[in-house]
Amino acid sequence: MKLFFLFVLVGTLQLSARVYSQNTKINLNLKNTALKQVLQEIEKQSDVTFIYSDSNIDVNRAVSVEANDQELGDVLQEMFAGKEVKYSMIDKHVVLSAVNRSMNVTSQ
Repeated sequence: MKLFFLFVLVGTLQLSARVYSQNTKINLNLKNTALKQVLQEIEKQSDVTFIYSDSNIDVNRAVSVEANDQELGDVLQEMFAGKEVKYSMIDKHVVLSAVNRSMNVTSQ
């Protein structure tokens, strides 16, 4: 029984950390700025750390972000919408990865 409560407590703490990170408010007004610099600015304003591979994510591409007291999850969603990048939030880490687009080939 004690073990059950321990698992419930740990699960609740992990969930609250994930929700807290996503709900962190961000203020940015950056135009034509390297993605790497935008990510660094978000790290300064929040308690998240971005994890990515330079070989998979083009962090030198210019992006423009305007966020006034917006939740981190919304900022990331807007920033990567229509891009070949997806993100996952794991506790206080945001993992960026490339979207694999598979080509559908049909034979006739």
